[in-house]
Amino acid sequence: MLIFHLTDSSAEMSFSRVSVKNLLTTIIGSYHAEMLSMGLLFAVVGAVVTGIYGYHRSIIVKQNNQLLEQLAHMERLHSRLEENADLLKKQNQKLVSVEKTNRR
Repeated sequence: MLIFHLTDSSAEMSFSRVSVKNLLTTIIGSYHAEMLSMGLLFAVVGAVVTGIYGYHRSIIVKQNNQLLEQLAHMERLHSRLEENADLLKKQNQKLVSVEKTNRR
């Protein structure tokens, strides 16, 4: 309805003389009382979709935070494992040198 009013040159409203009051009057006047149930239904469906989206988004954010915590924990374990592997190599080298001296 609004588009027809804006593009119709014979109508009192055209692109050259658009006022907010006339614009709002045209928008509100294009809806009828019979459309209320349809509008409420769309509002409820929109609210349900928004609620489901928000719920799934919160789950994804929670899982992302858990994965970040696990990643940090695994990196700490990995660094400890590397340190222990270095210590084992050093001890192994000492044992090899001790065995060589014992064989002589």
